[in-house]
Amino acid sequence: MPERNLAVAIDTASDLAGVALTEEGALLGAVTWRTRQNQSRELLPALDWLLGRQGRGKEEIGAVFVCLGPGSYAGLRVGVSTAKALAFALDASLAGVGRLEADAESLVAAAQGRVVAVHAAGRAELAWAAYGRGDDRPQELVAPRLSTAEALVGVACPLTVWEYLLRSGSPDGPSFVGRWVSRLLYYDFPEWVFTTAYVLFAIAVAVTLWRVPPETRSRKELSSREPFPP
Repeated sequence: MPERNLAVAIDTASDLAGVALTEEGALLGAVTWRTRQNQSRELLPALDWLLGRQGRGKEEIGAVFVCLGPGSYAGLRVGVSTAKALAFALDASLAGVGRLEADAESLVAAAQGRVVAVHAAGRAELAWAAYGRGDDRPQELVAPRLSTAEALVGVACPLTVWEYLLRSGSPDGPSFVGRWVSRLLYYDFPEWVFTTAYVLFAIAVAVTLWRVPPETRSRKELSSREPFPP
């Protein structure tokens, strides 16, 4: 039985997927590619290609590492499930690695202060965490979390500030206009008022469609019409 010194690292957390092959801590080869949510069809062929290029086989794999995000849910699901299947089938060790901690690890030893690792999380949000120097690995100072770029750098969003001023009618803002706009935009009525308004609006739409039905024409009539009036 061949020695099982190979380790496979899998990263499918983003559109840039990757697979790496190491032996006793030394990098043997890696492949990265731009994917469009096709990780489930591309991941195993990429691993087979990488093993073939190094002249190695799956039976030599003794450990599987997989990225745990943050990142795309669909991509992470493919990566984690594939890593678990490989570890089970090959009776190999399995370990998950946080993306933010992995990014910060190479910088923590040289940095004087804390290192903040940041990744785009979609919907105008950022996934980030802060790390400092630890004994054998980065020490987590701020746990991974989601926030906007403004909140991360300590800048308040202007729209949020204006909304607060309108709601409160603060003297620091346009107090006279703010109070009246606040009364028009932010009102507090019982729930039944809104329910009644929605029902009446739906009835009005239904009656309008019944009394004034939409005009329907055949394709032939529409194609025979002049594009512009004479």
